[in-house]
Amino acid sequence: MHVGPPLRFTIQAVDEQRQLSMPIATSEDEAEMRAQFKEICKKMPHMHVELYDGATLIDERQPNVSFH
Repeated sequence: MHVGPPLRFTIQAVDEQRQLSMPIATSEDEAEMRAQFKEICKKMPHMHVELYDGATLIDERQPNVSFH
């Protein structure tokens, strides 16, 4: 468990019906987070997933969108 200031990069799962998002991974390493983001999108295509750099949205996949 991380103790200290928030980590820079965050992957969040978005629940459209409940209008909420939940962090599912955090890291200071952008390359690691982009790789995890890609894996999550491939394994769970039904999820709306967002990748943030701090408070800035830098990548997003809508549910059931093909990801290569």
